Amino acid sequence: ASGSPFPLVTLADGSAQVTNIVLAVKLDQLAIAGVVVDSSGAPVPDARVLAELVEGTRGPRFAAGLQHPAATADVSGRFEIGELAAGTYALRVRSPAGVEATVNDIRAGRRDVSLVLPNPGGIDVTTTGFSSTPEVTAIKSELISAEVPTFATPTGPTFAFKNLSPGSYVVSARSKGEAASAV
Repeated sequence: ASGSPFPLVTLADGSAQVTNIVLAVKLDQLAIAGVVVDSSGAPVPDARVLAELVEGTRGPRFAAGLQHPAATADVSGRFEIGELAAGTYALRVRSPAGVEATVNDIRAGRRDVSLVLPNPGGIDVTTTGFSSTPEVTAIKSELISAEVPTFATPTGPTFAFKNLSPGSYVVSARSKGEAASAV
């Protein structure tokens, strides 16, 4: 839309008839394209890239359960998300190992986007005092209401989280009738 108001259609009286009004929509079919690389610049094949149209001052939500325009990077790390309306998008990329990054302020039509995935980190957790082996989870603190938690791999009383994106996590352990958390 050009931002200008639509012209008024005026009827002079109850017997007036206005004809030949044509309303047409022009859909810009734009794309965002680029490459997904790791922190050393190597391409990341099979990374999943999601796009979310961001309007106003609201940040991206990438709410679980919504179907966002998306693409999967090819063996060279290249991706293209097509059929986008004009506007500004946030892109979220996730590697096959689970490492994520988000880039904001990408205009539809750009074909030179470089998405850099950070080096993954890990968290080791030791549980004590539980009467049975707990289930240990971690979830990024800023996404606590919107994301499925990551489950740790147990080795005795120690639990390991691998390939985590940089950030702050809420780590919890739960067993029947028992719970503990750390931020």
